[in-house]
Amino acid sequence: MYGEVVAGIDKQAFESELNGALARSQITNPAELPVEALVELVEIFKDVLVQESDELFLQDPREQVRRCVGADFVDRIVSPSCL
Repeated sequence: MYGEVVAGIDKQAFESELNGALARSQITNPAELPVEALVELVEIFKDVLVQESDELFLQDPREQVRRCVGADFVDRIVSPSCL
């Protein structure tokens, strides 16, 4: 969600990686992914973020929250429902 909302990355980039992890684990429910697959998927998602946005994954949780709040604020301002 961070990649889509804050970095503006198409959610399909993440969904395709999730579907790949599900296929490799031979399951259909993401909640059933084993820990090892989830750890791998997190690293893949970080790579997608870097490749698609040309920025490093932020390690500072405060900065992540600031960017989330900022993205939400901008989204609300430009939302047609606010005009």
